[in-house]
Amino acid sequence: MARATNDLEAVRMFIGPGLWNGVELVIILVIALPIMFTISPRLTLYSLLPMAVTPLIVMRISPLLHNRFTAVQEQFASLSSHVQENLNGIRVLKSFTREESVLGRFRTLNADYVDRNMDLVRVYGSFFPLLMAIAALGLGLVVWLGGREVIKGTITLGDMVAFTQYHALLTWPMIALGWVINLFERGTASLERVTEIIDAEPDIRDEEGVLNDARIIRGEIEFRNLTFAYDEAGDTVLSDLSLRIPGGATIGITGPTGSGKTTLLNLIPRLFQPERGTLFIDGFDVRDIPLGILRRSIGMVPQESFLFSDSIEENISFGTEQLDREASISAAITSQVHEEILGFSDGYEQTVGERGVTLSGGQKQRMALARAIIRDPVILILDDAFSSVDTNTEEAILDGLRDTLAERTSLIVSHRVSTLRDADLIIYIEEGTITEMGTHQEMIDQGDRYADMVKRQALIEELESLG
Repeated sequence: MARATNDLEAVRMFIGPGLWNGVELVIILVIALPIMFTISPRLTLYSLLPMAVTPLIVMRISPLLHNRFTAVQEQFASLSSHVQENLNGIRVLKSFTREESVLGRFRTLNADYVDRNMDLVRVYGSFFPLLMAIAALGLGLVVWLGGREVIKGTITLGDMVAFTQYHALLTWPMIALGWVINLFERGTASLERVTEIIDAEPDIRDEEGVLNDARIIRGEIEFRNLTFAYDEAGDTVLSDLSLRIPGGATIGITGPTGSGKTTLLNLIPRLFQPERGTLFIDGFDVRDIPLGILRRSIGMVPQESFLFSDSIEENISFGTEQLDREASISAAITSQVHEEILGFSDGYEQTVGERGVTLSGGQKQRMALARAIIRDPVILILDDAFSSVDTNTEEAILDGLRDTLAERTSLIVSHRVSTLRDADLIIYIEEGTITEMGTHQEMIDQGDRYADMVKRQALIEELESLG
């Protein structure tokens, strides 16, 4: 955010006022100096002697301006990030009564920002007076030496007045040179920070030799001895995992928290980068399929549903080319949120606020589900997409999804047996490895972790029914 606002403003100031004043200085020099030489070459030389030290001053001070302004911008970014993060998490901040601690951190960051600005001001504050002193010294030499030339009769009084006026024309550009150089150093420092983002190559991108003729994905997914870690030095999240999912099948995925379920799902649209030769879709290595084609074929509902500060219809239709009210209503009906949308004062035109702040967790999840369904994806990924809804609503959603799931490859992560029992295949992941696999009944018959989970949830439901 700091680079997109403060740094861009510094670049704009250099390209606009800074560049214009620099051009103005060059034009005045080109016009005034030849006329001054015509009047008196000797006087012109003396008047310009003080300016000879200007390049030395510029060479000494410019790097200081550049480095100190970079430090200012970096601290401004840290300060902005701190403020944005705490405003977004204001409810958590207040609920834990951390206001004073956060304000203390803000004061520290702000004091550092002030200190860095003062370091910059001290350099610039000496630069400007130095250039003014040089310009004044040059004018003093002109008056002193030019007066002597007039007394001697070498030049006329009129030539002396004209020479002084031309020298005065050079005085302001000379003084403005410090401002221009300051803008230049600020602009180049900020431009470096902006171009770092513009020129940054994403880690996950289309590689050479991608299948440009790939247009249709059927939905067959295969993991072959997949091992994955977030970085080379990090712990392994998934280990030697192999699984083949036929096109159109519904796969239930469960297991303890932190076992790698979400990571496994995120590898399919290449939100994380799998090793080559470990993940295939329709028989092609996923890294050989263009990202645009791959991700357009996938509808995904993540654990944390993110909604934009826009209307409900805009959020549901986010992944489509244009708004379609009928399609939005159909997707909302399937995800069991249509009636609640109609209950809002503006219906589908209702603005949901930043990150969907005006909605409940269940409403956000169901709208995120509608957003995935409306794309009519070949592969549907639901990562604990029913965790914020009650069991009755979940049953209604699953009934509405029955036809949708039958037409596409679906991967459903859940800790609820009721969500998983109708899947064609259920896998149990523990510590990054598939430890159990089979249909609902087959896994119950195995009498292992999944069977224990079924018994535990059945007991909870029985206790709840007893009041």
